[in-house]
Amino acid sequence: MATGCALGGPRVNRNADVLSLLFAACERLDFSADNYGDETALVAMQRLADAAPDDALAQAYFGTGLAIIAFNMPPTIARAQRLEAVHRLDLSQKLDSRVGEAWLGRSALIPDQRDFARKELTLASGLAVEPNNVMLNLFMGELLTSVGRGTEGLLFAQRAAALGPAFLATTQITAGMLSAADRPREALALLDLSDRRFPNNHRQAMQRLDALLTSGDTVAARALLDRAAEIPGFLEPARESFKRRLSYAMDAPRGPLADIIAHDAAADADAKPDFAPRDFNILTQLGRIDAAIALGLRHTMPPEVFFRRQSRPVLLSSRFPALARRAGLWDYWHQSGHWPDVCREPQRQWTCGPAVKSASFSK
Repeated sequence: MATGCALGGPRVNRNADVLSLLFAACERLDFSADNYGDETALVAMQRLADAAPDDALAQAYFGTGLAIIAFNMPPTIARAQRLEAVHRLDLSQKLDSRVGEAWLGRSALIPDQRDFARKELTLASGLAVEPNNVMLNLFMGELLTSVGRGTEGLLFAQRAAALGPAFLATTQITAGMLSAADRPREALALLDLSDRRFPNNHRQAMQRLDALLTSGDTVAARALLDRAAEIPGFLEPARESFKRRLSYAMDAPRGPLADIIAHDAAADADAKPDFAPRDFNILTQLGRIDAAIALGLRHTMPPEVFFRRQSRPVLLSSRFPALARRAGLWDYWHQSGHWPDVCREPQRQWTCGPAVKSASFSK
């Protein structure tokens, strides 16, 4: 059980019933698919908040859960959840301003999630009051990595993994960042450690498969697919078949199978724009950089797709600034003065702006 979660934040006197509910909420966070976005975790948080109306941490948990659930809902449906989230987060901070978790919820309530500067400042405010909060470190790591500051982002993610080794999410996300940073051996070593605690976890197996494909170890990726039946819920047959075909196409990226997959990926993205990020990744894995850039110019991509190992040629291209502007990254870099790691690359075919003279809060 994630005892660090349950006992973190300001120390207050809690009776046995409230402590039991707090541990239950943390346990759900530990095993839920999307941390706070799991409905069963939200139920546990609400029970905790209702039982402990004067506990700032309990209110912050529930408010944050509501905020993240609302983020994934249509605006008209999410309105009630957002209002309740604001109420609970306000209450938490009124009860005790030292609860960093409340700032995590506030970051999820930012209307425009491409307002990277505001989100960074919000998470930094939480870390200022609770620097050892696992999820604040993890979310900051994800944010910085998604805007191209992967070197800093990985430090936050690794800190989260060290602070919360019992959290499945910290391991998986940190492993994904290591893989994206072209450090697949470290990613796989981290997953090996976690496998001892969470054997045959389907999300962890998926992270391992992605790490293997990212590193180009297609043989090991196919070996993992061969034992997919041992991992409940890992991959449905159609997706397993596609991953296997993709691994063979990666072995011969200019072969006929790769041509078919690349053609289908571009056509699929135009027919179903919601799948464009996935198809962009497929094209970069096959080394079809021109096709990936063309796809990115037709469809707005979530920024994190640009900062993966296989996307490095996209970052170096003279056409990348157009993609960055479309994703909202260019304005963020100019306004913050914190330019992406790729600005250190001499092969880059575009010009970065001036960096800030003072170190960022994360240094």
